[in-house]
Amino acid sequence: MNCGLGYFTAVEGSGVINTASISIRKHSYAIMTPEELGFDTTLEFDSYSFRMQCEDGKDRVFQIRSEVFFHRKAIASRGTTCWSVVERGNKAQYILKDSWRSVNHGSEITLLRKAMERGVQGIAEIIAFEEVQFDGKLDDVRGNIMKGLRVGKPMRLKLLPASLDVTESTDSTLSEAAPPTPENSPHPPDRVSPVGSASLSRTRSGAVPRVSSSGSLNRQGPALFDSPNPPRVSSQKRKSSSIHEPRPKGFQNTPQPPLPPPEFDRVHTRILMRQGRELTTFSGTSELLWGFHDAIQGHRSLVESDILHRDISIDNIMLSDPADRSDGKRGFIIDLDLAVQISSTQPSSAPHRTGIMEFNAIGVLRGERHTFRHDLESFFYVFLWICVTDPRSEWRWTPLAQWSTGGVLGVADVKEKHMRRGVYAGYEVVEGWFAEWAVELRGVAEQWREALFRLKPNGALTLETPEDRSGMYDEILGALKAAAVKMGGGCTRRGVDRVIGFF
Repeated sequence: MNCGLGYFTAVEGSGVINTASISIRKHSYAIMTPEELGFDTTLEFDSYSFRMQCEDGKDRVFQIRSEVFFHRKAIASRGTTCWSVVERGNKAQYILKDSWRSVNHGSEITLLRKAMERGVQGIAEIIAFEEVQFDGKLDDVRGNIMKGLRVGKPMRLKLLPASLDVTESTDSTLSEAAPPTPENSPHPPDRVSPVGSASLSRTRSGAVPRVSSSGSLNRQGPALFDSPNPPRVSSQKRKSSSIHEPRPKGFQNTPQPPLPPPEFDRVHTRILMRQGRELTTFSGTSELLWGFHDAIQGHRSLVESDILHRDISIDNIMLSDPADRSDGKRGFIIDLDLAVQISSTQPSSAPHRTGIMEFNAIGVLRGERHTFRHDLESFFYVFLWICVTDPRSEWRWTPLAQWSTGGVLGVADVKEKHMRRGVYAGYEVVEGWFAEWAVELRGVAEQWREALFRLKPNGALTLETPEDRSGMYDEILGALKAAAVKMGGGCTRRGVDRVIGFF
């Protein structure tokens, strides 16, 4: 757990922690130390400062600003929090990313260093990196937080189909007084019918799918959840007189083979990188276009270096002033936590689909292997999201709200329909919802859509990844550059940029 700087984070996979008995008189919260209260004491709270050994081999001291640059709005996540920081002495501005990475996935810093060695541009520029040490030991979930405590064996719940009739049981092996539930549970699970994909955890900024490895629930017969983290099933309180009610015929109370205990761990990491700005802070249409252009160039460079991002979203595309970066880019991508080496034969260790559902490609939602084309599709969805939902103005309903509700397969179907012209509630509807300032971006959006979703002879959209990636990158980058130049945007942040009035 991390309560650093007043932000509480529940790190995904940390499990339930039970404390020993305490005396309120002897162990009052008022006299507990910050460490006993659960604060991150690796940061100096009085001065909000910290020391890191940088990539140049020097120890430097940085000071955290009071505001939080970014905080992941989710209960179970990597606990990512980003602060704006300045270096003592020269006041240079940076971003400090604090998160808990899964030990089952490669380190982000390993991929970033590899990319920098290969001259990749348009990505986060690393100043320093560390795996946090606490009392001389690695700050991780299993060793430091749980102190070696092992999570118990997960239970398997066998649920009955909703269509099963409730009749008097003839099974003499079932005790009449014993409810058909896991041991020590006073209430049985509701009888549910598995009619869609697993539930989704929603956040204000987007929806993150949390589904089983199969992507959906069993549609025939009793649903058996083999995942260590089965979808949540609601429970309804029984009346006291119902404890001896007849049970569903055929309910099986026989022991199930035990599942192995989850071996899940996370390590506390910090990355210091050059300052950037959120994508929604663009000052005008040409700056937005140049930001996308340079970020996609960075993505192309990353792919050519055998690294695939796999988590393109509105939070992972940044804007920058060219003078603030060594490569002079006006946009770049961050967060390689879910990135993989393309040539690797090892499958992803993620227990669910990666990325935010609003921006996931259609093929990814349908369980296909992630490719560079899927990331380019995610870039396009971010572009449409900004043009349609207008995130810096008052909230309004738009057709894109359907990208974050319902099951993953349903969202995939909606997106496929939204990308087609000439169909009911198709692309014409999406285009018609462009904000007033974004109307002039319809042309470049259409070129982008055509590059991704060319119609096949049978009228279906092209969703497959081409063998030659150069053509798709060239077409999209060319459309963005031409539109940015046409709108009067040069290489500077403002200059003659067409400024959006209500900003």
